[in-house]
Amino acid sequence: PLSSHSNNNANLQYGDLPKGWKNQYSNDDTSYISDDGTENGSDSEQDLDAYIAALESRRYNRIMTPSIITQGTDVRIYPHPRRFSSCAELASRETSLLHEDTTFVIVNKPPMLPTQPDASNYHENCPGCVGRYLGPFTSLSGDVVHRPLLCHRVDACVGGCVVLSKDVNGQAVFTNFQRERKVKKVYLALTTKEVPVGMHVHWMWAEMNKRGG
Repeated sequence: PLSSHSNNNANLQYGDLPKGWKNQYSNDDTSYISDDGTENGSDSEQDLDAYIAALESRRYNRIMTPSIITQGTDVRIYPHPRRFSSCAELASRETSLLHEDTTFVIVNKPPMLPTQPDASNYHENCPGCVGRYLGPFTSLSGDVVHRPLLCHRVDACVGGCVVLSKDVNGQAVFTNFQRERKVKKVYLALTTKEVPVGMHVHWMWAEMNKRGG
C-alpha cells in the first residue's frame, strides 16, 4: 500500500534513492525546497535524475511494515501489481554480476526491468532482483546487505551496466562522481535498418516538436 501522507509511524522508503534526492516541494510547482532548506527556482541547474525522483516521492510514501495509519490518510492499494518477468534474468551470476568490491556492485541489467520500484511493485526492480538472485552481500563494515542501494537511473527499456552500493557512503561517493562529471554513460543502439545522417529527435519529444513546442 502507498500512503499519501507521512505523519504516521510507518517505516517509509523512497525507492532506494540517495538521501540527497528527496527534495521537498512547495505548493508552487515552480520552485522546490532542498534538504538544506534552500528554495530554488524551476530554472536552476540540478541533476535531472534528482528532479524526477523528487516528483515521484512527492506523490506517495511506501509503507513497508504493518502500521497504524492516521485517520484521514489516503491509501492506495494495488491488488494487481505490474509484473516484470525480466527480473529472473539476473539469476545467472556469470552473466549478471559484472563487478563486486567492498563497496560497489555492478550488474548487467536486463532490458524491461525498471531500476526503481514501480508504484505497484517494490520487489521486481534492479535493487530488489539483485538482492534476490545475487545477494546477500557484505558491506565494508561487515553488515549483511539484502538489498543494495541504487546509485543512478537507467530507463527500463535499456539493458546494461547499473551501479549499486552496499551502503549510503558508497552511494554518496558515486553521486559526487556524477556531479563532478567523472562518470560517463555510453549507449549503444541497435537498428534493423541503416540510420540516415542528420538530427534525430527522441520519441518522447517528437509530438511536441511537430506542434512547434
